[in-house]
Amino acid sequence: MLVAVVNEFAKKADKATASSDERTAVVELEQAGDSAKAAAEADPGVSRATRDSVLEAHLAICVAKGKLDL
Repeated sequence: MLVAVVNEFAKKADKATASSDERTAVVELEQAGDSAKAAAEADPGVSRATRDSVLEAHLAICVAKGKLDL
């Protein structure tokens, strides 16, 4: 489950970098990041490094969103 959610997060990140609509891109990326974060926190078999990477990516999106005038 975690792999699928993180892959979706990566797809949204690729889409966001190619989008000219900054607001929509950030909102979609944040939603995917929220799902990835929840999956990483719920997976008892995930390594600490993987969990930390997902949480750091999620935090980066939250910080980026905070810097936008949404």
